[in-house]
Amino acid sequence: MKKLLLIFLAVLAFAPSFASHLMGGQITARQLNGASYEITMVLYRDTTGIPMTQNDINIYLLGNPTPVYIITKPGVMTSFLNGVEQYVYMDTVSLSAGDYVLSFELCCRNGAIINAALGGGNSMYIRTKLAVTSGGGAITANSTPVLLNPPVTVAQLNTPFSYNPMPYDADGDSLVWSLVTPLESSTSYLSGYVPPVGSAPFAINRFTGLITWTPSILGNFVTCVLVSEYRNGIKIGEIRRDMQLIVLPAMVARPTINTANFPTNAQGAFAFEVTAGSPLTATVVAADPTPNHPLSLSATGEPFLHASNPAIFPAVNGIETVQSTFSWSLNESQIRNNPYIVNFRMMQTYQNRVFTYDLSVLVKVRSVTSANQNLEIDNQLSIYPNPSNGSFAVSFLLEKPSQTSISIQDMATKTSRNVLTKQLPFGKNVLLFQDLNLAKGIYLVQITTENKTTTQKLVVE
Repeated sequence: MKKLLLIFLAVLAFAPSFASHLMGGQITARQLNGASYEITMVLYRDTTGIPMTQNDINIYLLGNPTPVYIITKPGVMTSFLNGVEQYVYMDTVSLSAGDYVLSFELCCRNGAIINAALGGGNSMYIRTKLAVTSGGGAITANSTPVLLNPPVTVAQLNTPFSYNPMPYDADGDSLVWSLVTPLESSTSYLSGYVPPVGSAPFAINRFTGLITWTPSILGNFVTCVLVSEYRNGIKIGEIRRDMQLIVLPAMVARPTINTANFPTNAQGAFAFEVTAGSPLTATVVAADPTPNHPLSLSATGEPFLHASNPAIFPAVNGIETVQSTFSWSLNESQIRNNPYIVNFRMMQTYQNRVFTYDLSVLVKVRSVTSANQNLEIDNQLSIYPNPSNGSFAVSFLLEKPSQTSISIQDMATKTSRNVLTKQLPFGKNVLLFQDLNLAKGIYLVQITTENKTTTQKLVVE
């Protein structure tokens, strides 16, 4: 078993060390080369209370009271949206092989928080887990996941809210995202925490990562997004984004995106399915129902990060109505089982407030062969998301209407159960499975038709 190492990122002041009105943050580690890692911590706070002190970050080894590393560069403060300050701490360290936890703890959170006990008396603790492994005498490539979209700080009462942090892993590892209880220390969760209150629940879509909510109470709400990273079915890391949302009285009507021409999949998500070698284009129009309001439209996602043929979506700014076109010339290298996620973001300015609304779209890239409807069953059986929290979709092709059975075998107990026996239609079938009460572990999902059996591994976190 690997040795367990713990990195503490702590801000030192003269005595004692603290700030107030902390609104969240996260820590990431980017491998530069070999054992060299760039550590970045981003913190958010409002502009009232005790300011952040600009001090060094110290890195400790578990069980050693003396810092292993001292990040001497002070945090850089910039203005964020809606009167929030952003602090960025960054430096480069050398990490030997081992399992690391990068963590930060400081008092105090915003005193206006209404979905936890004590309010401003709570400390904020954030952490990220990173596996640094060696193989063949060299450090294996691994950076932590990152969140492509910054946090959203305000929402409107009784107005649908949508936000996608857009998790992304440059190493191509599988990611699973969820909403979890924020932490108060390395050993305790935030006291008295309950999920943000609303007439529509505060929830995250397991397929797209989109967080939706309709707040029904004014006030400050804290929450946390957890992104777990898997490689070959084994968890190798995680990142937490602690964040706070301020619900304001309804001020302005929510803008809309014209999605009339967007196809949807069996789960109701907007989803394009494209054959490699064919271009994908989609015009996106955002409109503000209130006259004379500044409105912007932009997009993020993995397709924009490809070095050889990145997707294109020029960001636009305007008044009332703006539009831009998403285009991506897909090739064979983009073929994979899991779809890509593209997030379109509207930002609406009203009375010095910026309200943000996200719309997430899936893009599934298939080969010319798999697009041929004469296939018996797609050998690249798709299970998404995988790893899963127990809810997942199974996608496959049938050459003709067939009696189809789907079973799930628990690799730990060697027990198997049938979860579906049904006559299914010709063509592509997408089936959603929920409430199967699957314990954490590794399973085999087996699809049997009249003349073929296909099996794929499923990891349940």
